[in-house]
This record gives sequence, structure tokens and C-alpha cells, in this order.
Amino acid sequence: MKNPLLAAVAAPLLGCLAGTAAAHAASDDALAVLQQQVRALGRQVAQQHAEIDALRARVVQLQMGQRGKGYPGDPLGAQLLRGEPVAGVPVQPATAPGAIVLAQAQAPSDAALPTLGTTHEAPAGEVRQSRTEVAAQGHAPLFHRRLTLTAGWSDSYYDRRELALSGFLALDAIFLGNISIAQTKAHIDTFDLAAQYGIGDDLTLNIDLPYVLRNSRFLSAGQNASSSAISQSTVSSDAIGDVNFGFDYRLVREHGRVPDVVASLKVTAPTGTSPFGIAVYQPDAQNTNLQVPQRLPTGNGVWSINPSVSFLTSSDPLVLFGSLGYLYNVTRSVGNIDPASINSPGRVKLGDGVQIGGGFALVLNDRASVSTSLTSLIARSTRVELPGQGWQTVAGSASTNVSLGFGVNYALSDHLTLSAMLQAGLTPDAPNYALSIRFPYRF
Repeated sequence: MKNPLLAAVAAPLLGCLAGTAAAHAASDDALAVLQQQVRALGRQVAQQHAEIDALRARVVQLQMGQRGKGYPGDPLGAQLLRGEPVAGVPVQPATAPGAIVLAQAQAPSDAALPTLGTTHEAPAGEVRQSRTEVAAQGHAPLFHRRLTLTAGWSDSYYDRRELALSGFLALDAIFLGNISIAQTKAHIDTFDLAAQYGIGDDLTLNIDLPYVLRNSRFLSAGQNASSSAISQSTVSSDAIGDVNFGFDYRLVREHGRVPDVVASLKVTAPTGTSPFGIAVYQPDAQNTNLQVPQRLPTGNGVWSINPSVSFLTSSDPLVLFGSLGYLYNVTRSVGNIDPASINSPGRVKLGDGVQIGGGFALVLNDRASVSTSLTSLIARSTRVELPGQGWQTVAGSASTNVSLGFGVNYALSDHLTLSAMLQAGLTPDAPNYALSIRFPYRF
């Protein structure tokens, strides 16, 4: 028989014990939930840190890497920019269960972050290029690009007039004698395909294959001592031009106030039609003043070596550039130097020259920039050596070629750019104008 008093005392104790057990079980469940949330938050924080590092590397790439200044001082940014694996930073971060991904909150689910070391596919209508690259792409090699192919066209126009007087002045006002007036109008169109291949971070190899079309119209007055009688003749030629190849090597990368310094070497081979040995004839039997060549040359006819050094520094939105070079022409033996002679062998030495240039580019936005440049080539006189005679200087062969250029660069896409340049001749030896359009495609 149960004791009523014992039952009355045991009932509350049993209820208290049951409540304590239930409380402990609830506490364990809450602790497990909290631990799971902490782990989820830890994965979320790690994910967001990885995304922040990737975004930081993207900013570094846009601001510094794309023009080839070199990697930044930040070691992590440098590793990410080179595409090297970094501990704790996944190349393509995976979404953790229950984590809130920062990129998903800022962009559509299919807009993944760019993978370092690969090409970023911009949304339609958007071109993401470094402002510095847009400005500098027409003035310096892009060492960070593995391969660049460029298709181009250029047109140079020359208009030369000459007045020859054979006689004397009477009473310091009246000319007695013969007057010969000559004019030459010439167009030189060049279509070329160039390739630039990067080896490492500071060396590029390049080659340029030109095809040249020339058209010249020769006019001469003074037939039978009459300035009103004019004769004219047109000569056209087209052939491959002089192929040139070489390399660019970056000596110094831009940092602080120190500019990029690039050393270049270009070698030109005489693959075009040589100007030596081209015979001349008289197209108008009544005008002995007019002598024209049977064909027009498309090359210089000699090997040439052109070492140079260039400088480039940027201060957004301005990019300053300059260059200094020397053009050395190799002496060549030719079978016929004098166009009026059938057989006149000898040696020829085209005048060497000094090249100086410089200018600036102004960045308008991430797509476009405009530039202004001044280029000059000061060449010595050409010399020839005939058998049994010493070297003789060709009168009037020294030249000073100075041109002022205005250019525009426009990025059509992440890979394709339109570069246009118009140059105006400032000296009689320079073309009246030269217009060039180029389309570099960077892989």
C-alpha cells in the first residue's frame, strides 16, 4: 500500500528532474544551432574575403597592369594579377550553403567575377580597358599582350615644284635666258600587316610586311623656251615594300616619377623594288626638260638598322611620350648608279639620320583618347663611289623631315582598337600630308 505522504513529496521532485532534463536537451539543441550558424558565417566571411581580393586584383589590373607597368607592390595583388594560386583564394569561388554571396547581391546570378589571368567578357555595349592603355597603345608596346596583329593602311602625298633658270639678270630686273618649271605630284599608299609577339613581361618581337602602291604625275613647262607649253606623264608601280623586323625590350618599368624606358631595334631588309638601276626616258619628244623613270621604287634598296630608345610616363588623364633614335644605312654595291647610263656600277651610301620625336595623349574616357606628336628625321647627304674615283657627295640629298601629327585611338572592344593619325609636313622634305588608319587586334 502506497504512502500518500511519500507520493506527495516524490511527485514534485520527479517533475523538477524531468524539467531539468528537458532544459538540458533544449540547451544542447540551441548550442548546435549556434555552432552551425557560426560555421556558416565563417564560410560566408571567407567567401567575401576571396571576392574582395579578386575585385582588388581587378582594380589593380585596370589601373596598372594592362599597359605593362609591371606588377604592383602588393604581393597578393601581384600573385592574383599573374594568375598564380593564392592560399585561401579560390579561382572560381563556390557558393557555401546558407551563405549570402556579395556578388549575387550586386549583380545577376550569371554575372560571375572575372577569373584572373583570363579575358573579362564585358556586358554588351561596354568596353573595359585601362585608361592608360587606351592612351598609350599607339605609342608604346603592350608587353602584357601575348600576341597582337595589326592591319593598316597609309597614304602619303607629295607636291614638289622646281624652277630652273638658265641665263642672267639685265639691269637687276629683266631675266634673259631659258626658264624650266617642273612639278611632281605623288601618292604612296601602303597596306601592311604587322605582328607583335610577347616573350615574358619585358620583351616583344615584331615584324611588318608592307605592300606599296605608288603613283606619280610629272609635269614640265619650258618646252622650246616657252613657259606656256606643258608636258606631263604618269608612272605607277606596285610591289612588296621593305620588310622590317626587330624587338622591343623594357629597361625600366614606370614607378613613381620614373618613366617606362624601352629600347628598340628595327632592321629593314631591301625586299622592295630598288631605286638603283631604274632607267629614265623622255615621254615627250618635243620637251627635253621632262625625264621620267620607267618604274617607281617601293623600297630604299639597302639594309638599314634603326636602334632607338623611348620614354613614356602617365599622369591621369595625360600620357607623355618621347623617343630618340639613329638610322644607319649599310653601304651597298649596285650594278648601275647613273640612270642615264646603261652600265655604271659603283657603291652607294644613303645618308644616316637622327630621329627625334615626342608628344602627349589625352585620355577622354575608357574607350577613347586623342594625341598630338612631333616627329623629325634629320638625314645626311647620300654619297656614291664610281670605279676609279673616290666618294662623291650627291648635291641636295641631305634632308630635314619634320611633321606634326594628330591622332585618335578608340577601343571598339576589349581586343580591337581603331587608331588614326593625320600628319602635316612642316618642312619641304616632309610629305604634304600623311594619313594612316590601323586596327590592332590583341589576343
